Amino acid sequence: MYVAAGTPCGNAPKSVLESLQKRLHYILFPKKPYPSLPAPAGDGAAAVPGVVVLVKRNSSRQMENFDEVVETIRSGLKTNQQLVLFDDSRKYSLISQYMMFNKAEMIIGAHGGGLTNIVWGNKNTKVIEILPVTSAASGRRARVCYASIAGSLGMDYTMIPVETPSFDSPIQVPVKDLSKGMRL
Repeated sequence: MYVAAGTPCGNAPKSVLESLQKRLHYILFPKKPYPSLPAPAGDGAAAVPGVVVLVKRNSSRQMENFDEVVETIRSGLKTNQQLVLFDDSRKYSLISQYMMFNKAEMIIGAHGGGLTNIVWGNKNTKVIEILPVTSAASGRRARVCYASIAGSLGMDYTMIPVETPSFDSPIQVPVKDLSKGMRL
């Protein structure tokens, strides 16, 4: 895909993001129509369990209280939901990344490249980004590129800002805010 001019981080036009979704879908599934919507749950049909994807970062912006985050997510899951871990230290095939994020009802993660996979998500997918924000002394800087991407794709986006000494510092996730964000 060629874009006539570069776009600032996360600010690709909606039409470009939609074209990207469709083009990559056709590359992965050349004979399946886009979008591949799940069959409606009707009489006697078993509901497909919902997937909640947690993106785990292993270099910068690691969640210091990762185990507490996992427990908070698990305690907030609905009966038909399951937690799936997307660990950025593992090598996933393009198709496995597509399948994991395309089936997600909710995607949770600290700001970083793993959240780029939200482009595989569907309209109304809930995205919760734990966003590092530098201190007031540093000018309160944050990178909000995933908010723009999620908005362009019609996703339900929630930001949980967390003050950090630097943008790449480890993050102490406020689990009460995460729990509240999951319920919104």
